[in-house]
Amino acid sequence: MKDSVKDSVDNNFSRGDSEYIRERLYRSKNALILLAIGQFVNAAVGSNGLLLSMTKYQKYEMLNGILSASLNTALNFLIVPKYGILGSAVEGSLAIASVNIIKMVEVYWTLKMFPYSLRYIKPIVSGIAVWITLTLLKQVFQGITLLLLGLAVSFAVVFLVLVLLGLFEKDRMILRLFGIYKNL
Repeated sequence: MKDSVKDSVDNNFSRGDSEYIRERLYRSKNALILLAIGQFVNAAVGSNGLLLSMTKYQKYEMLNGILSASLNTALNFLIVPKYGILGSAVEGSLAIASVNIIKMVEVYWTLKMFPYSLRYIKPIVSGIAVWITLTLLKQVFQGITLLLLGLAVSFAVVFLVLVLLGLFEKDRMILRLFGIYKNL
C-alpha cells in the first residue's frame, strides 16, 4: 500500500510537494486505523441507540448524544494540541466506543436485552482465522492473484471453521437447500 500511495503522489505532484504529501498520508494511516477501531466497536455493539430511540427511553439516546459531543469536544481540547491528528483519532475512537458501550448497558438495564450470545463466537473465530490466512497469503502473493486467491481461500476458511465448530440448524437448512451437503 505504501508504494501505491508513493507512486500516486509522485505522479500527481512536484518532487517537493510529493515528499510532503507522502509523509502526511503515511502519518495519517495510523489515525485512520484508530478511527476504524472506534467504528468497529460502534458496529459490534449493534443498534442499541435505535432500540433506545424506538422505545420510551429516547431521552437516554439524547443524553448519549450530548455526552458523545461533550466528550469529543473536551478531549479534542486536551489531546489535539499535543498529539495532533493521532490524538484526535484516539479521542474520537474513545468517545465513540465508550458511548456505544454505555448504550449497550442502558439497553440491558432498561429493556433487559443483551445483544450477544455464545453464537457470536463462531463468526469471530472464523474471522480471526481468515485474517491470519490472508496475512500469510499476503507474504507470498500480490496484486490480482492475491485478490482472487484471497477471496476463494477466505470463503473456504470460513466454511471450514464453521463446520469444525458445529453448524446451527439454520446453517444446515441453508446448506441442504443449496444441495451442498445432504446429511448435515
